[in-house]
Amino acid sequence: VQLINSDSGHKRFTSQTTSVENGVGYKLTFWLKGKGDIRTGLFDNREDAFGYFYNDNITVNSNTWTEHSQFITADNTTDIAEFIFSLRNSDETMGHIQLDNVSIEVISNEAQQVANILALRAGETGMRYQLTGEAILTFQQNFRNQKYIQDATAAIVIDDFDGVITTSYAIGDGITGITGTLTSNNGMLQLVPTDDSAPATSTENNIIPEVRALASLTSDDQAKLVKIENVSFANATGTFASSQNYNLT
Repeated sequence: VQLINSDSGHKRFTSQTTSVENGVGYKLTFWLKGKGDIRTGLFDNREDAFGYFYNDNITVNSNTWTEHSQFITADNTTDIAEFIFSLRNSDETMGHIQLDNVSIEVISNEAQQVANILALRAGETGMRYQLTGEAILTFQQNFRNQKYIQDATAAIVIDDFDGVITTSYAIGDGITGITGTLTSNNGMLQLVPTDDSAPATSTENNIIPEVRALASLTSDDQAKLVKIENVSFANATGTFASSQNYNLT
């Protein structure tokens, strides 16, 4: 099928309604050629994001058919689900985007276990994971019930819009067995919890931020507690606010 979008907004090509089960993972495999940006998604009437989940975009720029796969974990049991191909843009000069041979495979309703956050960050977005190792809480805020955790290997943010985690934690607490779906929001890897987590497995852990140069930071350092010396904020007035970007040099 040829998918065309010459406008700036996303256009959706969806399946017929089908049944999905909360916590079950699905692997979407498909072939693409042409030019444009496309991603897979799922409408399962979940409480967050107006009932939708989307993966990151795949950039297509080839006249050769190429196989792709993306993963999605349902967050609600429903019989009105729709699997989605969301087209951000396409280019007429290469025939827009052509899609063929789509298959959907049930993967598992069990979370895959990973030992540390580095392994978690290397996982497939849309899949469900359990972090078996202990991670230390370095920051938390009421906004989306977010928690920032890290271990000796890496860090990640827990984005808990639905308030799935009801256990109370303090900065410096160790948390073990966190379970959720790995997602990406504007390039920021996140773990969206699917299960409540147990009480802290340790407390009052000493958090020592790593001293880093601003130029050395990469996406691998997302959510990590670091100390950056000799920097200044542009227009440094007022109070920090959520969901804002602040430029520093």
